[in-house]
Amino acid sequence: MAEILVAEDEADIAMILREILEMAGHNVTLAVDGAMALELLESGPLPDIILADLKMPRMSGRRLIETLRSDRRTTALPVILVTGAIPNTDDFPPDGSYDYLIMKPFDIWDVVDTVDRIAGRCGF
Repeated sequence: MAEILVAEDEADIAMILREILEMAGHNVTLAVDGAMALELLESGPLPDIILADLKMPRMSGRRLIETLRSDRRTTALPVILVTGAIPNTDDFPPDGSYDYLIMKPFDIWDVVDTVDRIAGRCGF
């Protein structure tokens, strides 16, 4: 079982992600944007995996990833982008700064399989 932080501003999508990942046995914490995700990371234990949208208010997913990668404490955290943004055209983060890309609309089992694969590889 992995600890998952989901940074997603669309409430319906955040709830779907929470439900499917909890049904798969993971613990999920939700953040409504990148700024809230960083606040949660600073105030508590680190999650095992982060799922992040790109287009969010206050702090975008790209800025969240840049901040994560520049901090020694969070640089190695696996990040899965779950976004409808188009690679190379919508302020996408550079290749190598995130671990997996899941495009919206997504198949819920693709999300679960990707999280389970990372969790299994990391021993969570």
